[in-house]
Amino acid sequence: MTDERTSNAGNYGDILKHGALVRLAQLAAKRAIRGPVTYIDTHARCVHRSWDNPLKWKQRINAKLGRHSAYTEYVRKEKERLDEDEPYLCSVGLALDIISDRNYYSVLNEPDEEVRFELQQQVRRAGYRADYVLEDVSEMEDIEPPRGEDEDEDDHAAGSHLVMADLADHGLDAWDGISEGVSHFTESETEGIVEVFHVDEDASDWPDSPTHYNGPIATLHDKPYHLAVYATDPMVDRTIDQLQNLGWDFHPEG
Repeated sequence: MTDERTSNAGNYGDILKHGALVRLAQLAAKRAIRGPVTYIDTHARCVHRSWDNPLKWKQRINAKLGRHSAYTEYVRKEKERLDEDEPYLCSVGLALDIISDRNYYSVLNEPDEEVRFELQQQVRRAGYRADYVLEDVSEMEDIEPPRGEDEDEDDHAAGSHLVMADLADHGLDAWDGISEGVSHFTESETEGIVEVFHVDEDASDWPDSPTHYNGPIATLHDKPYHLAVYATDPMVDRTIDQLQNLGWDFHPEG
């Protein structure tokens, strides 16, 4: 069942989630040097949707910017669209907008058949590409992960990965399947980041990290919204740098 606290475009949970996602997507795109940048969304929903209450969004974001300046990148993207009377960008739209000027690969999971069909149409109309649009995250284990050619050695490079794991509808019970799918895509040299978003009145203990990941290396609790980030070894310090001035707590040792 959809939580009303996350169902409105531009809600406070969106601000927390997307403020981090924009900066992490920029990092993942920058690190896609030898291989593609892969974006995985475990509950994709849509590329964009209508604004519910633009004034309330502006009020919330102005308050957030007053305390944490690093939300500027996210605000700039959404405000430009608001000024042009264009729809609000959801997680998929924000991430693909950032990584689409690189060699990229995307895997979008959406369990609802009608929503999944509309998602595919939105991706196509926006000029992006979804390499896979899946019904269930378990299907990720049947996909051959993308690789780029390693110019220094005659083999392949894993590239960079960014995963958005939104557990708002299904809770932490969905984590095991997500973790298995992410682990399937991850190699020891992968430069990977996983952002997890969870809604609960009480903060829960975060689950174990996927294979090759550490963490959570950073967490944010702003009841009822809870976020965590996991990262592979090469990305721990870089990821923490990107989350500075967003109000997160850091745990570099995981």
